[in-house]
Amino acid sequence: MKRKIQYLTIILFLIFIFGFAIVNIFTSDREFSPNENRYLANMPEISIDNIFNNDFDEEFDTYFNDQFVFRDQWIMLKSLYQQATFNIANNEVYYAKDQNLISQTLSYNEALVANNIKYVNNFAKNYANVNFMLVPSAALINKDLLPSFSYNYDQLAIIEQAYTNVEANNINAVDNLLKEDGMYFRTDHHWNEKGARIGYEAICDQVLNKEPNSFNYQLVADDFKGTLLSRAGTFWYEGDEIYHIAPDEAIKVEMQIDQEEKIYDSIYVNEALNEKDKYTYYEGGNHAYVKINTSLNNGKKAFIIKDSYAHILIPYLISEYEEIEMIDLRYFRQDLKEMIEEDDDIYIIYSVDSFISDTNLVFLN
Repeated sequence: MKRKIQYLTIILFLIFIFGFAIVNIFTSDREFSPNENRYLANMPEISIDNIFNNDFDEEFDTYFNDQFVFRDQWIMLKSLYQQATFNIANNEVYYAKDQNLISQTLSYNEALVANNIKYVNNFAKNYANVNFMLVPSAALINKDLLPSFSYNYDQLAIIEQAYTNVEANNINAVDNLLKEDGMYFRTDHHWNEKGARIGYEAICDQVLNKEPNSFNYQLVADDFKGTLLSRAGTFWYEGDEIYHIAPDEAIKVEMQIDQEEKIYDSIYVNEALNEKDKYTYYEGGNHAYVKINTSLNNGKKAFIIKDSYAHILIPYLISEYEEIEMIDLRYFRQDLKEMIEEDDDIYIIYSVDSFISDTNLVFLN
């Protein structure tokens, strides 16, 4: 009887292994994974060079993992297992309270932070109106939602270090963000329309010396599932809401992306609402260069050097500036001196997470 059970176990195991292999063979490859928000590996080229250089083995292993049948279901099963066994994180994402997901970052490169502060200072010496803003992540602002025994690097210490040493007008929105709830997307690392509103109010108070304008909010999507959800594998979580943000006083807008000929009549890209990454609804996502002209005719121009946290700030800032230029140093390689004008309000806006890891701030100089 015992031997029969052993044989049956072996047979079931072989059926399981070879069954999935056969199903894999007859299942069409997927080019893109919406849940993971990335392109999947294709079948590697079979060639003598590939085989003898051991490249084929590595490429095929990546291909097989990416194209394994029911991949999304296996990822969800792993995430469910992590939660069921009381793990507090998966792929450097914390399972926080109320289906919130929060980035897990344990350490940072102190020398890189010091260098980035130096690059900002070297840049600021050349201009009169440089404003510097570091935006904390949900790991600081929503720390009460984090699971027990979680740990992240000290964002407040980084902000204090930067604001103490950067010789520019430092815009601090941390205190007001800490006073409010719901400032960040639950499934994505960015702040949402409420958090960005706090950032805009800080700019009005600490740069523009004026009262903030009023805005209308229209819900345009309620199923935004962000990058943290893709990493954590919690594909069953409910999505976040995306809002169209419009000043009370109507403003006409023209937007040009990467100096292409096409001119948009809005800062919103409606096609993005049909895609996985709905955060690209705001100015179409990451680009080297974006130029926005408004109907304000007040002669004021903002020049913004930024990461993606600034994108959701733009709906607020178009109510203040006739012209806005944005550059992303990850992709932009032109001479800044040729673009910045003497009277520009210059902004350097980064999330703290980007500031401790971005090696492209060197291109400020």
